[in-house]
Amino acid sequence: MIGIIIIVLLLIVGALYFWGEKLSREQNNTTEAPQAQNDVDNSEDTATAALSQQSSSDELSSIRADLESTDTANLDSGSSEFDSNIDSL
Repeated sequence: MIGIIIIVLLLIVGALYFWGEKLSREQNNTTEAPQAQNDVDNSEDTATAALSQQSSSDELSSIRADLESTDTANLDSGSSEFDSNIDSL
């Protein structure tokens, strides 16, 4: 009889453990959800496409050409949206 009670208690503790883990994962998913719900376009933009076209050479002339072709004028264009997303959390 005592053995059955111990087994039932172990099953209950195990079930509570797994249920707590599931709730923890769901809570982590809901904290990440506001970022996924924003109207952010995750497609590759032209700046990202241009960066992937850079040379893989380590020659100084290639590096200089890559730096000159990189557009840094709009480097912080998404920072205000990022700040508002952080503030809303």
